[in-house]
Amino acid sequence: MRIRFARWVAMSMLTSGAAIVVVGLVAFGDVSEALPIFLIFGLGLAGFGALYLGPIPYVIVTETAVRVPIVMGGAGHLDVGPRDRLLIRDNRITVSRPGSQRDTAPAYRVLAHRGDWDALVRELAAHNRRRATER
Repeated sequence: MRIRFARWVAMSMLTSGAAIVVVGLVAFGDVSEALPIFLIFGLGLAGFGALYLGPIPYVIVTETAVRVPIVMGGAGHLDVGPRDRLLIRDNRITVSRPGSQRDTAPAYRVLAHRGDWDALVRELAAHNRRRATER
């Protein structure tokens, strides 16, 4: 299941990037040294905002892993074993492992698209109920 970014995250990046471009054009339109910095930073920020509205997911949850693609390195990846359970605790995705060990993904409810997060909560609850009846 792919969880998108909350719209406010993407829109704040888009509008901030656009505002930086406008400020750069108005304040430094005739100064050649500063304008490229404003344009690059503003367009880059707006570009990430546009990507967050569309193709880049915030979190990807599968039967075997929880991935947060924007987190670099291994910190954004949690493996889910056959005996592990996925839970939502304190508005975060947690992998509960045998022996009372818990690992928490670096994903927060506030940054997730509300409808996607609610669907994930329902799916995890149904999945955990099915697993409980199988035992």
